[in-house]
Amino acid sequence: MRTHVPTERYDPRSDAAARPDAEGPLQQRLERLGDAAHQQTSLDGGRMHRAVRSRLLDESPPEVRIDRYLVLEKLGAGGMGVVYVALDAELERRIAIKLVRGFDGPRGREAQQRLVREARAMARLAHPNVVAVFDAGVHGDRVFIAMELVAGCTLREHVTTRTRSWSEVLAAYLQAGEGLAAVHAAGLVHRDFKPDNALVGDDGRVRVLDFGLAQARDTPVTASGGAFDDVDDTTQITATGKLVGTPAYMAPEQYAGLPADVGSDQFAFCVSLWEALYGQRPFDGRDAATLRRVIGSGRVTAPPASTAVPTWLNTVLRRGLAVEPSARWPSMTALLSALRDDPRPRRRRWRVLAAVLAIAGVGVGAWALERGRRLGACEDGDADIAARWSPAVAQRVGEAFAASRLVHAPAAYEHMRPHLDAWVDTWRVARRASCEAYARDGVIDGSDWSRRAACFDRQARRLGTLIEALAVPDRSIVERAPRAVFELPGPDECSDDARLAALDRFDGRDAAAADALAQRLADVQVLTSAGDLARARDASAHAMADAVALDDSALLAEARLREALVLYAEADYPGAARELEQAYFGALAVGAIDVALGSATESIAVVGSRMARFDEGLEWSRHARGLLDRQEHAREWFEGRIEDRLGTLEFQRGDLDAAVQTYQRGIALFSSAVGEQHPLVGELWLSLGSVYVTAKRLELAEDAVDRGERILVRAYGADAPALFVAAGARCGIAFEHGEYTEGLPHCERAVTLREAAVGPDHASLTSSLLRLAAGRMAAGEAAGARESTARVVELRRAKLGPQHPELATALSNLGVIDYLLDDNDAAEAHLAEALAIRRAVLPSGHPDIAVTVLNLADVAGARGQHARALALFEEAAALLGDAADDVSDNHRGRAQAGIGGAQRRLGHAAAAVEAYDAALRSRFVELGDPAARCEVRHGRVAALRALEHPPAHLRAALAEALTVCRDAGERAAELVAELESWQSQEIDR
Repeated sequence: MRTHVPTERYDPRSDAAARPDAEGPLQQRLERLGDAAHQQTSLDGGRMHRAVRSRLLDESPPEVRIDRYLVLEKLGAGGMGVVYVALDAELERRIAIKLVRGFDGPRGREAQQRLVREARAMARLAHPNVVAVFDAGVHGDRVFIAMELVAGCTLREHVTTRTRSWSEVLAAYLQAGEGLAAVHAAGLVHRDFKPDNALVGDDGRVRVLDFGLAQARDTPVTASGGAFDDVDDTTQITATGKLVGTPAYMAPEQYAGLPADVGSDQFAFCVSLWEALYGQRPFDGRDAATLRRVIGSGRVTAPPASTAVPTWLNTVLRRGLAVEPSARWPSMTALLSALRDDPRPRRRRWRVLAAVLAIAGVGVGAWALERGRRLGACEDGDADIAARWSPAVAQRVGEAFAASRLVHAPAAYEHMRPHLDAWVDTWRVARRASCEAYARDGVIDGSDWSRRAACFDRQARRLGTLIEALAVPDRSIVERAPRAVFELPGPDECSDDARLAALDRFDGRDAAAADALAQRLADVQVLTSAGDLARARDASAHAMADAVALDDSALLAEARLREALVLYAEADYPGAARELEQAYFGALAVGAIDVALGSATESIAVVGSRMARFDEGLEWSRHARGLLDRQEHAREWFEGRIEDRLGTLEFQRGDLDAAVQTYQRGIALFSSAVGEQHPLVGELWLSLGSVYVTAKRLELAEDAVDRGERILVRAYGADAPALFVAAGARCGIAFEHGEYTEGLPHCERAVTLREAAVGPDHASLTSSLLRLAAGRMAAGEAAGARESTARVVELRRAKLGPQHPELATALSNLGVIDYLLDDNDAAEAHLAEALAIRRAVLPSGHPDIAVTVLNLADVAGARGQHARALALFEEAAALLGDAADDVSDNHRGRAQAGIGGAQRRLGHAAAAVEAYDAALRSRFVELGDPAARCEVRHGRVAALRALEHPPAHLRAALAEALTVCRDAGERAAELVAELESWQSQEIDR
């Protein structure tokens, strides 16, 4: 480091005419000099002015101070400001003081305050590899930072001024890395690390400086490349209000305009160390546009062939240079650990053994050396996975869960961690076994091992992506994290050599780009699964662009599939459907069967269920089934997925028997593919239980719900969001038993769990809300029931569109509530809209159409329109036909009861009695509400009394009706009173 900058000396011979007798003109010239705008705003200009005055006018130069610090001399200047040597008189020490360039623009004041805050935060940090910051404040309109004065040179000068071995270079950079790690631990980010921002003191200690200062700049230059042409070691570019960094050392996310973070610092550190080791940077480009393109592609320039740097070090750095932040080392600490973990001593044991064998006359020396080298490399994977999931990382994830403030988060973490531990252990064992099969046993050849190793690396990086997401205290991520862990792919996929060989079609730079794209696609998948949809969306956009640039149809199809699933998670069903269709046909055209099969399967859910285009959904299921014979791996899993999606479609479509059979097949397939206790199996049991509830097969429903709930509680914990289905099913079971008070807490729990998982505005929340509304209505909370149902209508109309059957269900329920609240105009409007939707989108025999007609008939009766009511009840009965299932029979009985009531009010007593008798023969009297059963008995007695010749069994019918109505409780009190009055009249007769 330079400790003195030479200044131009005053030569009296050059100023012979400038004596006191010329003071007037000189004084004027100096005043004009002092009035110049740049002299008023420049500390250097002011010092120059005072120096000239002192020499020309024989004045004593006044002191120049910044706050309490006396400026002694200028030390140097850079892109951010000027550095001076100054004296801290209070502590009697020389310091370096940086005067940061002024802040322009409307946000200048804010940037200035932020810089002071960060500098003062740095002042609280004491670390041997960080330049100590003593003080910070404002001088005029500029920020000053007082810091340690280091005698020495920059890290760049240290490396380049004389030849140094790679180990010496590494040792210096390890110190710099410790400084970065310390500041990261303090919650700060450097944002502009490079060899010029680290100093090597005369004592040999490396110190990093200028932490956090980059953020304070407010220069309106963009990262587009238009602000400059050539790129050198100090050129800096900024986004509006925020410094991005020095182009040659910037990470891809900084070029994209995203905030720099600890991953960006790691990237810059690896660029710097690569440059120091190899004498060239890893990314070739002389202008910003080229650099942005090359860095974003992940194409690393190969090091010189003559390098002495070991290959293991190159491997460590390449990971730190990954395009995706999640693919880099989990932290600077993990990177430094890897840089210190030279595997050669381990491998040396094998070389010693080989030498002993050779001396003993065993002619295997060369073989043993190579074998030892390979076996040593088998240990590298252990270090990699250990850095990604270490006790420290696990603790950080646990703290993030706790910080989410979700009540069940600690328990969810405790359930999740053993599964992550088990996955890591399984991965480690599988990778080592595969490596040793190559290195020791020779069972697989070098090319197969290379593919497998790349697969294991991708899996490890996917784990890193997931861990990075889990370490964020985000409620939605915490809710979905346990499932995301279970969805991590098993290591067995890395043993499918034929499938792995698919990427062999690429070579050279394309191979590197294809590998980077494959990793990005894996990141999209895991981020979507974890609920980190913002990052998933960003990664998906980049993956799509990379796939287009690579011009590979198979990878483009997979990118479209991943994009579709992000859109699906965001409830953009039309967008998801478009991407799935393109992914399917694109994959099919090039024989990418797993992508085509996945696209067809998800189309069953998106198009068939979510968009209620049932026939198209069934067609997609046929496409998916047709591909199963061509699927070479995980066939049972894919088939189970089809059954899962198809069962939901059949359930929504009203084909309950088919849904039961489909879900049962799905349970068997998933149990075989992933085990009977896997959460996927548990979720299917709960889906089956929901179908049984709707079919009123309540014992089977309880058994299925119990099975599913046990599995999910074991996997996720007792309060996991996935248990909302179980809570909803238990609510439904209680309601079917007429136990509304007991069922209501289950309904409320279902809403709470679902809302925690997807937020208050997601379409999938609405089923739970509707069931809660039904419970509130049954419990007499009509206002709360209507509020919940109106919210469902609004959500479904916004999310699903105007012609969706789920919107019709919500409208129908709202109409019924309006009817019960005596708002017949609103009831008829809502029910009419629901009927129009259902006639348009449901099969003609769907029971929901008949139910809506029945509800409209009730409204017509309430309006006194008995002839219209009769016509509607008869239409409903015709729609239900002769279907033998309990649900249809129940609705048919309700229709007959309605016909009886309308006929009685129209004066047709005999026809009314006939209809009431038909109702009593149906399951309606067994399955219906007690008050509704009372109404049928009461109506029948009224019709019998209206006959011209009342039958002899009228008294028996009266007694039976009184028994039924008294059992119905308070809701039937008025009918009981009327029946008792009629009974008295009969006795008196």
